[in-house]
Amino acid sequence: MVLGSRRRMLFVLALVLLVVPAPARPSVRGNAQDRFTFRGSGGKTLAPFHVRKPSTLHWSAAGGLFQIFTRSASSGGSVNSRAASGATYMPPGRYSLRVNAIAAWRITIAPGIEHPRSFAGGLVGFSGNGGRELPPFSTKHGTTLRWRASGGLFQLFSKGLNGPDVNSQASHGTTYMDAQAPGDGQRTRIVADLLATLRA
Repeated sequence: MVLGSRRRMLFVLALVLLVVPAPARPSVRGNAQDRFTFRGSGGKTLAPFHVRKPSTLHWSAAGGLFQIFTRSASSGGSVNSRAASGATYMPPGRYSLRVNAIAAWRITIAPGIEHPRSFAGGLVGFSGNGGRELPPFSTKHGTTLRWRASGGLFQLFSKGLNGPDVNSQASHGTTYMDAQAPGDGQRTRIVADLLATLRA
């Protein structure tokens, strides 16, 4: 009787293990250590991977909600957006990411960082929809950062000692940013309900 119960339990356990889906594996393009592509629909845990160079994660998604949570010691790669596409910075490191989405999505990770784009009035900066990581950036002298956002919430979290921080429900504002030495680029994370623009 005990032997028969044990066999049934092992059989049930084997069935459970067979129906658990495997994590999404990257489709590697180009240099195996440099470029990754992931595809899926809905929530999924991605297989661990190693980013060797400063990189940009580009994503596209249907369904009105797309989130990436970092489940590793490496910081970067996080996204929280209602847009159909976007980008986020990924510094070198080992990553384990969890995707939360309503419908189909695609992620590509490639070496290289996003550079600030030009805005009116001689300003440069970044824009996006929702939360994302910005690549390191620096200024030659202290400057005022101007930001504009829609959606009721704008937060800016710096990863350095001299970086700007903002937590506001206003639609626009300014904050001071200290000068950064070359190579001491400021890492910043933007959290916004909707469209956000950061300019210096």
